[in-house]
Amino acid sequence: MPRNKHRLYIALHHRNSKPGFHFALMLSPKQETRDTSVHDCHIYHSINTIQSGVKFNLNGMPEWRYEHKAVNGLREGTVIGRVLIAKLPAHEPLVMQAEHIHTILAQVPLVQNDTQWDCRVWMIEALAALRAKGGDFGTIPEVINGGQMEGEIKAFGDMAKDTVLKGPGPLPGCASDLPHLDMRVRKK
Repeated sequence: MPRNKHRLYIALHHRNSKPGFHFALMLSPKQETRDTSVHDCHIYHSINTIQSGVKFNLNGMPEWRYEHKAVNGLREGTVIGRVLIAKLPAHEPLVMQAEHIHTILAQVPLVQNDTQWDCRVWMIEALAALRAKGGDFGTIPEVINGGQMEGEIKAFGDMAKDTVLKGPGPLPGCASDLPHLDMRVRKK
């Protein structure tokens, strides 16, 4: 049985001077590269950034869209912490697992014109969609909007942000150097 299982994380990204975090899911190999030019991870998230060709909603904000792409685990220095939610078999290539996860997450609805809906809500719904598939996704915790698990993730994010951005020493050189929290549900 291979021990180098791939990891599925909730990745918390700092938002510069804005409060809170950008929430995403990230699939990574167990041994991530320290070469920041290598894209050995996959990110899944909903975003509403201004880009060419992006439509604007009724509130004058860019519409939400789903994005999946290969990235470096540090993602240009904005990742400040990761929450481990599943380990996936290493006998299946990472790129195949990435496509399988993409197939599931591309179906998670995007909500427009609702100021209460954001990347955090999408992430909660994405976790539920993966958990519903069972199997290796059965360790994904149930996160409820405003619930205890969400509060623990936010508290971890605050600690990680202080550690990474305000702590002594250099910024992490590799995603595996970032603060981590294991929130997997233990199988009985």
